[in-house]
Amino acid sequence: MYIKLINEIPIEYSIHQLRSDNPQVSFPDHISEELLAEYDIYHLTPTDIPTYDPIYQNIREDIPTIINDTWVQTWKVEAASENEIAERMDECENNIRLQRTALLQETDWMALNDSTLSTEWKMYRQALRDITAQEGFPCSVEWPEKPV
Repeated sequence: MYIKLINEIPIEYSIHQLRSDNPQVSFPDHISEELLAEYDIYHLTPTDIPTYDPIYQNIREDIPTIINDTWVQTWKVEAASENEIAERMDECENNIRLQRTALLQETDWMALNDSTLSTEWKMYRQALRDITAQEGFPCSVEWPEKPV
């Protein structure tokens, strides 16, 4: 991962772009850091994406910065808009409901009139139906354990 300084602003850049931008130059297979620096190109040290809440926050790569003479990738975490949060909550809710429906359908055959459900299976199915009443719904739910 590399950056090129254009008007002192670091822009994501690649060795392929360097070769394309300079077709008259025959670059070696391995281009030294010194040669790259002659073209204002520097290695960018990647960093881990910071922890953030994907429901309430957005994350994006920010402008790289120099730390101890090394260009380092940086990240910006910002609050999500009310619309983004609402869309994400709706998506979480829909996913939970779809998963709950699938789990209930797996046991529907047991609930037929000619079959008697055990107490454990009745409690499991009721816990699935009650999933939307959990405090963390729709973003964080605890799924009941399926009886054996």
